Amino acid sequence: MRIVHRSPAVIAAACLVMFSPVISEAAHASSTALPSVVATARGAHCELKAAGSCRGIALRGQDLRNAQLSRIDLRGADLRGANLIGANLSGALLANAKLRGAKLSSANLSAASLQGADLSKADLHLADLRAANLHGAILASTNLSRANLGMPRRTPLLRMRMDAPAGCSATGGVVDCAGADLSGADLQDANLANANLASTNLTSANLTGANLSGANLAGANASGSNLTNAVLIGANVATTNLTNAILTGQDGMVLPASPVNFAACDKNSCGQAPNAGQMSTSWSPPSVNLSSPPVTEFVVICRNVSKPDQSAGPAGLATSFVFQGLQSLNNYSCYAYAVNAVGTGQSSPTSVGQAT
Repeated sequence: MRIVHRSPAVIAAACLVMFSPVISEAAHASSTALPSVVATARGAHCELKAAGSCRGIALRGQDLRNAQLSRIDLRGADLRGANLIGANLSGALLANAKLRGAKLSSANLSAASLQGADLSKADLHLADLRAANLHGAILASTNLSRANLGMPRRTPLLRMRMDAPAGCSATGGVVDCAGADLSGADLQDANLANANLASTNLTSANLTGANLSGANLAGANASGSNLTNAVLIGANVATTNLTNAILTGQDGMVLPASPVNFAACDKNSCGQAPNAGQMSTSWSPPSVNLSSPPVTEFVVICRNVSKPDQSAGPAGLATSFVFQGLQSLNNYSCYAYAVNAVGTGQSSPTSVGQAT
């Protein structure tokens, strides 16, 4: 059924949907979208028999701006592309609702139940999501910029919920998005302090200016994300994938520590390479710092002690490197350093070795 109207609809606790414009004869002939249509002199309205329940109702693309939907039962409803800007959905039951592409900016969704709802590509800019339950909701490419997720700065982390791989839970004002798909989401200036984002997909997400202090990002994939001016003080990023992420002005993530146990070998130590002009070097990874993103590369530099030549060895993530083509029996002073998404870390103490 196609409904054309100009003013916002109002759905009350008994699920009465009022539409002021006239519904066409074709719409009267097909009542699959809404249970019943009653014509009046002023226009038409759709009334559901089950008091308080609009389960499965079809309102795709409807204009419901500023609608009063507090505590309504819209479980499984089709609201794809609906205009719900400024709507009051506080305490509403929206489990498994289809909200893909819906306009929910400035909507009140406080204490709403959104378990399993499809919010992909929905606009939740400035929406109130305090105490909302987003467990299992699909948030791919969802715009949550400046949304109020109700996260106090000192709230402890929840346990990881690996049984919710596609959504988040905001129950009790604490956000748990462990394993969630937030790829491409607009989270600019979002308050995600102390949030659990372990194993979350944040690829290409906009986290500009976001507060991620104390957040758990262990195992998260933030490749290609924009973290310009983001606050990450105390955040766990030790195993976070930040490949091609933009980190300009970020506060909190640190450079890697220097490799430890670095050694350049000579013919009498550490398995020296057998061929002339070769020299082996080895080291151990730096100690783990939760505020330091994972190492992406080790680099070894060796300088001839008596001649002005230098060799560099990009070793990738290996913890050893064999130099080739050095001056046979010449001594070389060497050191190594680690690189991560933030930049180049401090170099190790030097070690002198001799080429074969």
